[in-house]
Amino acid sequence: MRCNVCQTINVDGAVFCGRCGSPMPPVAAGGSVPPPPPFPPAPSPMAPSAESYFPPTTMLPGTPSVAPPAMSPGASRAGIGGRNLLLIGCALVAVVALVVVAVGVLGGDESPAPSAAPSATKGSSQDSSASADTDSNESAPASSTDSSIMEPPATLITTTTPPTPITFPPFTTTLVAEGDLGLSVPISRPECDGQYVTLIGASVDPANYVSQIDTLLRRYPGSQYMKTELVCGSLRGQTDSGAQIYVAFFGPFRTTADACVARAYGPSDAYVKTLDNFTPNNAIVSC
Repeated sequence: MRCNVCQTINVDGAVFCGRCGSPMPPVAAGGSVPPPPPFPPAPSPMAPSAESYFPPTTMLPGTPSVAPPAMSPGASRAGIGGRNLLLIGCALVAVVALVVVAVGVLGGDESPAPSAAPSATKGSSQDSSASADTDSNESAPASSTDSSIMEPPATLITTTTPPTPITFPPFTTTLVAEGDLGLSVPISRPECDGQYVTLIGASVDPANYVSQIDTLLRRYPGSQYMKTELVCGSLRGQTDSGAQIYVAFFGPFRTTADACVARAYGPSDAYVKTLDNFTPNNAIVSC
């Protein structure tokens, strides 16, 4: 016989299922068992099925099936009732514990009762001190200003003067050309492009370069000076003794005629030279 609830096969003639304790279906008069309903009823939520306590047993092939011992209806109902009473008892204990905890928390927040009135001795000492304070206040002269009333502090008005900006002189860089003597007229370095210059004087003494060239520049306004070894190969760069040569000159001029005319503004021994790098340095232009 098959149980309609847990589908366990029980021995023929069993009244209750040996696994879940559910009533077995009645046997028909002809000895045939009526077919199970299409949808077996779900077990009661208050009574857990025996499947949750007894998991299904896997049967090995060839092992004879042994039916579990049958349980009497009275024992099944007694077990279900005992479990229900146990659950109800646990719930009651939990409720009582919660009530006790709540009462303890609420009772701890209450403020303590006020203490009894002070003793007569303490009261008499306070009265005597109060009378002494009253006598001292009456004997002391009244103050014209109450110390509890304080005048607000005076507001300080400060004037912030912006700082004076610092001005720095413009940054200037003075580049001194090579060979410059530091005179009022800077050194000149004409191009070696075939133009002409009129030489009006020279200085070959290093100790007198500055004084001699400065004298020539002042004597002949419009004149310039140069260091010959820094200009062109057509000018003699050094003396036979190796001294460097500074010369004062007019020009440069584009034509020989202009250079020859400039001789009239210089000394009588002024002469004309060509500015290039292929004319011999001892050659003089004829005027």
